[in-house]
Amino acid sequence: MQRSTAALVGTVPFFYGWWVVIASAAIVFLTTGTFFYGFSTLVDPLEIEFAWSRALIGGGFSVALVASGVSAPIAGHLVDRLGAPRLLVAGVLLMGSGFLFLSQIQAAWQLYLGMTIAATGMSVAGPVVCWVAIAHWFVKKRDLALALMSCGV
Repeated sequence: MQRSTAALVGTVPFFYGWWVVIASAAIVFLTTGTFFYGFSTLVDPLEIEFAWSRALIGGGFSVALVASGVSAPIAGHLVDRLGAPRLLVAGVLLMGSGFLFLSQIQAAWQLYLGMTIAATGMSVAGPVVCWVAIAHWFVKKRDLALALMSCGV
């Protein structure tokens, strides 16, 4: 009769679903945390650099929220058809390209477009897709796994 390596060492094998929780928490932290809670740190530098009003800068954030709200149900539909891993990769790439675009803006329309691209990527790689990925890995302790992932925000 063969024994597993874990039984020989005397440890319990690590369930790989917890890596999904850790990765999802990191993704949600980087998407939601930096985008929603970090945007306010950019208002003063944008106002000084481009002499834009706070209303114009806030309009960019409002457009991003609308884009996120429109793309979230689409991401929810696509996660059932394509799977969470594909959507997470696509969302992270889309959000990253939006942030790269935002680093090169010179006009207000570019701010609005960059915010739209980044917000769409954030919705595609956001909490909804991460919840589905975790729900597929866990039967027991699903509530704990989802709660730990939500702490990433």
